[in-house]
Amino acid sequence: MAIYHLSCSIVQSSKGQSAVQKAAYCSGERLQAVKTGRSYDYSKRKDVIFSEILLCKNAPSFFADRTTLWNSVELFEQSLPSRENARLARHFDIALPKELNRSAQIFLSRKYLQENFISKGMIVDWSLHDKGDGNPHLHCMVTLRELTPSGEWKRHKSRSQYLCRNPVTGDELYLFPDILKDYPAYEKVYRFKNSLDEKIKMTKTEASAYPDLILCSKTAVKNKVPINDWDDVETLKAWRKAWANLANQVLIENGFLAAATLDERTLEAQSIIRIPQIHVGVSGQDMTNKGLYSERFIQNEGIKTDNVRLKALDQTLALLELEKKKLLDTAFLTPISPNTNRNEENNEPKFTDSRTQAALSDADGFEYLLRERQRRADGRKSDFNALTQRFAGTAREIERTLKKDRER
Repeated sequence: MAIYHLSCSIVQSSKGQSAVQKAAYCSGERLQAVKTGRSYDYSKRKDVIFSEILLCKNAPSFFADRTTLWNSVELFEQSLPSRENARLARHFDIALPKELNRSAQIFLSRKYLQENFISKGMIVDWSLHDKGDGNPHLHCMVTLRELTPSGEWKRHKSRSQYLCRNPVTGDELYLFPDILKDYPAYEKVYRFKNSLDEKIKMTKTEASAYPDLILCSKTAVKNKVPINDWDDVETLKAWRKAWANLANQVLIENGFLAAATLDERTLEAQSIIRIPQIHVGVSGQDMTNKGLYSERFIQNEGIKTDNVRLKALDQTLALLELEKKKLLDTAFLTPISPNTNRNEENNEPKFTDSRTQAALSDADGFEYLLRERQRRADGRKSDFNALTQRFAGTAREIERTLKKDRER
């Protein structure tokens, strides 16, 4: 079954990251960083199946060269006053449906990137990775600045709005400088200071009536507004939803109707009682391949085991509820003996299904499951920590088993 995974992060100078290095890693190439003079060589990677750069409107053709593109980004950000905290690129890690063949995976990737990023004015450098382990995925690097019609990076990511007031009515508006002339009755608001050192916001016309006021700054009161919505949380949510919808659509078109179940929502939002697994990571997976087990791997195996228990408990609870309904439906039709469906020795309810008996013996699991269902019904958040603490022995048991395997 296809899985949903789409994570987004920012490549930042403040974290010592380099856009050139990230691009070299994703594309499996050797790139030279002009800013530092360092060379990053990932040409020995064998899992990079496909790689390309998609240009948006206004992007010069020479940005199709990976070295030129990301060196241009780094050098431009270095030229700005905020170069130490520069945000260089937005990076996406997206799981591809393994049911699709290679051409369908590339078609899906291009269509998604074109509709959500290229059409909005971003340049995308993307690569398809596949080690043959059933985990094909995309690495996408997306530019963060808009381009001018001449193909240069825009210096500002936001515009200033000035607080303006009508001295007669007292009405206030935030206006951009280029439309201020369309509101002749409004004046910019400034910060003034009175004799008591109190700061007051007034227009210059209003302040002229108070000779003791001192102008604090020649700059009017303003706030900054982003020139686009690329950094909005709602935009990220829209990107996540768009991937789920498009991937499901392509799966259906290719005859994989049963696999078209991708959903960008959390398990809790989907009303699924299951503990979210953690990301083991590349280093953790490499340790596993060498016969070693990282702490995150052991924790993840514990979560998988607990999820199997929860699924069995949920199914058993559904069977019990169905059995209860049947008994209630037939209670007035067939007399029931006091000993019916009970063990002769201890007079406890008898269940012929071994899975039901095993699940019923898991009292801790049942207690959590019933409490979690009530939390969902009340609209409260899931309490995964309670389950982790209650089933803490699972991870330790797995660790002991793995240790014994290594000793053998």
